Amino acid sequence: MTLWNYFRQKLKPLLALQEDSDFFVLLNWQYIFNGVQLKTKRPWLRALFLLYQLLLPTQCAIWLYRTWAAAYIEHNTTLALSLLCGQFALTSILFRCVLFLRSYDQLQPVRSYINSKRFLHGHSKARELRQRAYRTNNILILGLMVYGLINFFIYEATGLQWHEIFRMPNYLMQTNRPLAWTLHIIMHPMTLNGLGAFIASFLSMHTMLTALQAEFLLVEYAFVGLLKRVEEQVQGVPTEDDFKQRLLWQSFNREIGKCVREHCEVVKHIRDVNRVNSFSITVQYYTALLSLAIDTFFISYHGVDFVALSVLIFSVLLVFEWYYCCKLVEDLQATNKRIGWTLYNDDWPAWLQRGKHQQESLRQFRITLSIILLASQQSLSFHGSDIVEVSWQSFGGMLKTSYSVMMFLIELRKLNR
Repeated sequence: MTLWNYFRQKLKPLLALQEDSDFFVLLNWQYIFNGVQLKTKRPWLRALFLLYQLLLPTQCAIWLYRTWAAAYIEHNTTLALSLLCGQFALTSILFRCVLFLRSYDQLQPVRSYINSKRFLHGHSKARELRQRAYRTNNILILGLMVYGLINFFIYEATGLQWHEIFRMPNYLMQTNRPLAWTLHIIMHPMTLNGLGAFIASFLSMHTMLTALQAEFLLVEYAFVGLLKRVEEQVQGVPTEDDFKQRLLWQSFNREIGKCVREHCEVVKHIRDVNRVNSFSITVQYYTALLSLAIDTFFISYHGVDFVALSVLIFSVLLVFEWYYCCKLVEDLQATNKRIGWTLYNDDWPAWLQRGKHQQESLRQFRITLSIILLASQQSLSFHGSDIVEVSWQSFGGMLKTSYSVMMFLIELRKLNR
């Protein structure tokens, strides 16, 4: 119990949102440790970091060489097929990491907006929603970091590096032993770097969507009881009825203007996240689909052992990533629609009666309501290059298609046996 309290005390700054907290402080450290992004003006440090970033493409090249050696030099078809399955996983991680590096700077305005915490700043509800998002993000990041370290420690402790799927080809050990040992040694940091790069690419979009969902919920909260709050603001003003009516409409336009402006801002940043990650979403979907099919196919002929289970865990994580992405997008869709219903269910019929003697204000009120209701019912769907839509339907379709691909590969292997 004392150890648990110690860890809670150490993790408290990462789980409790402060006024000057950065939503992405833990993720930024994740980017540095896993060779994704480092901001520094020192040339020598940038050069070293660039070499560190080259570990992942170098690993892909070594794995491709091992696949070629197993197929054309050792004539081991089963091993070559297994290495080809692993090559797909490594190449997909490299591809995702490259796409993330290209889009990193484009998403800086979204990060700045989330860190500004400007809407309803200091309000208890704002602190609650942002704290929940901050805590959820950091728990997810810590959990995946621990997951990566556990996988690497298992890889080292169980001697998986000496398994035929991971070690250097036999002929290379016989013909050029120093080169074989050099490649074998550098595969250790490469493995850790590859796991980290995958986790960082996984978290890049999801942390922003979680924070934007908190801002969206805050906008929904601001719309709740909006008309009543406006009435309470004007009710205590000691003035004539005509002036009070004009003040009422002015207060209403000011308050609803704040809500609408923030709603537009959140929607804009959500669409920016989708636009920048459009191609990455496509890669994410087909990587999960094909990886699940290929890894299950790998187990069908390789058998069930520790290596097979490790491979399957990677596929399950990819499926979880797509599930989590679908959940976030569906939550955003539901929140956007609830905003319109919240305003629709407010006491606006009484305002229509109040505006009988102020036709201009009444007309403007109706137009404002119509625009907000229309905007809140617009779809916030995420698409990957206009090919894949992020939804529960696509999640179910991915599992079905993955099973079909797996059966096709199994039948194809039977025909070529």
